[in-house]
Amino acid sequence: MRQPIVLLMPTSPLPAIAFPENLFLKWSGIARLLDIGQISYLQRKTNSNARKNHTFDAGSLCEVRRRCVIQLASAIAEHQNEEGLRDNSIYFKARSALWFIDWADENGYEFDLSSASDTLRVAAHWITFEKQRTAALTLGSQNSSANIQSAAIGILRTYFHDDSWGAELKPTKRRKPRTSTTAVPSRSDRNRLYATCKALFTTIANHVLSCESYPITVKGPFGENGTTTEIAILNGGKLLSESPKGYSRETGRPLSYEEILITLPKNGFYFRQAARGTAEYSHANFTKANLPRSATRLNHATFAALCFAAMFVATIGQNIGFICALDGGEEPDLVKVTKQNYRGIRWRARGKEVTVEVPLDFLPLLRLYTKLRSYLLEPHTSSALLLTTDHRDFPVRLPETFLPLLYKRLQSLRVQVPKLSARQLRAAKQDFAISNGTPEDASALMGHDIRTGIRQYSNGNSKKQREEISKFLERLEPPSLSPECAEDTESAVGGCSKFGSPVAMEHAPVEPKCRSSESCLFCQRNRIHETAEDLRKLLSCRFCLRELSMSTLFSSEERATYSKVLARLDLLIAELKVRLDATAFERCRADVEDDGNLHSFWSAKLDQLIALEMV
Repeated sequence: MRQPIVLLMPTSPLPAIAFPENLFLKWSGIARLLDIGQISYLQRKTNSNARKNHTFDAGSLCEVRRRCVIQLASAIAEHQNEEGLRDNSIYFKARSALWFIDWADENGYEFDLSSASDTLRVAAHWITFEKQRTAALTLGSQNSSANIQSAAIGILRTYFHDDSWGAELKPTKRRKPRTSTTAVPSRSDRNRLYATCKALFTTIANHVLSCESYPITVKGPFGENGTTTEIAILNGGKLLSESPKGYSRETGRPLSYEEILITLPKNGFYFRQAARGTAEYSHANFTKANLPRSATRLNHATFAALCFAAMFVATIGQNIGFICALDGGEEPDLVKVTKQNYRGIRWRARGKEVTVEVPLDFLPLLRLYTKLRSYLLEPHTSSALLLTTDHRDFPVRLPETFLPLLYKRLQSLRVQVPKLSARQLRAAKQDFAISNGTPEDASALMGHDIRTGIRQYSNGNSKKQREEISKFLERLEPPSLSPECAEDTESAVGGCSKFGSPVAMEHAPVEPKCRSSESCLFCQRNRIHETAEDLRKLLSCRFCLRELSMSTLFSSEERATYSKVLARLDLLIAELKVRLDATAFERCRADVEDDGNLHSFWSAKLDQLIALEMV
């Protein structure tokens, strides 16, 4: 009988475990345990969900697999910390890796899990089996199979400490993307949300901490289209225009018996008793709300904490799960960073020490929040940095779905703000980081790899894309398109103003050489004119390069170089398409690409490549 050893994840480094075959992994946000120790037995049956039907052959216990259990558990913890994954995400990835191992052992594939090459061989068979199984199934099944394969490969790459492991594998492709690229919200929407939260947070927090008397008057961009106006919040959390009976709509204070009596209709026998009861009730509630730790003050302190959390997400732009997992003390631990007007703050998240960069003007807000956090905690304790309160007014860790709660509170005050998601705020921060630095710096700041940042968060908005393309074409025009060709030397892709002394363009991916016609495209001395002859040269060059790039004789690095040249050719041909007559352009394109009538230089070049059996 196995005696379970439950390990709370993510734990790094792992403690010494005497019996890895009994190891179970546990995440705080997931009820089910992950039985990772089962892979120590080469012969087992785990198809049934009922624990009593899980059988293990004690004689198949493998010592190599027992060591692999510890290594795989460490890789899972490392993968979660590096990628900043939520508990549900890492649980799915770890379970996908176990599904692959279960399939291999059940189908008799004997392999050494500690060997990268041996595991790669079996993984290829597994992917082939999954493709055949899902070939005639529904869209959901194919996408689910693709997700499982991708997740398992990601865990195994961390397990073998090799980011290129499985690069030659061809897992099942999704029929449609699982998630679309996040659009960057406009600057005006971001500024309005931030300004609204800042005005509410600073005013309410100072009011609560100083124990000032109600009502609260807040000035901020609460009007239509963000115009500055004032709102007053009563102890019930409503606007003055919707104040409950017994309160003044102008001042927010409780009305006297005589004032209420004037507002009530003079019909009925008990209207005086109703006026007296309303006055007594409003005065009693107002007096109770002004106590130092009344339920109303705690409610408004929670509202201010939600506003600060929204500003915090917009400022640092990290993953929402990572932000909600931060642990913080009473005073932020400041660290100097290389950027001017920025400071690093050291916190802990998921058992790991992390440093987050914030601008200097955010530090006063952070210090005010630490005081508000102490007010919310009193007399309780919590390690969480961002807090809210439950229905019993007990402080709890901020949930990842707090933004809809904030927008609902704002809507109750008739404050209209753009309802931006945490992913959109993260995309805005990524866009700012990559616009003011390199992709490497942006990925380090955001806590994800470069591929994720470029694929999911770096598309910007349509207006910014048009501006960047316009600037690029303006820089492209002087060195590439010029009608002055009297002194040019003819070449295979255009004209050269000074042959023999190439000058590379700014950030050219290919070094120009006068002996290489393709590299002339990245030389500042090259000229491409608005003529059908130069268009034919470019089309012929692209035709040859496309044929050559499909050759299996080249490495991935060489293919990447060809892709850069082809991208440059596509830009130049697209520009000439705009400048030339549409009929003449289409006639030249069909003559080259459809009929194969290349320019004489590239025709001879293609014959040479065919003779060498390279195309």
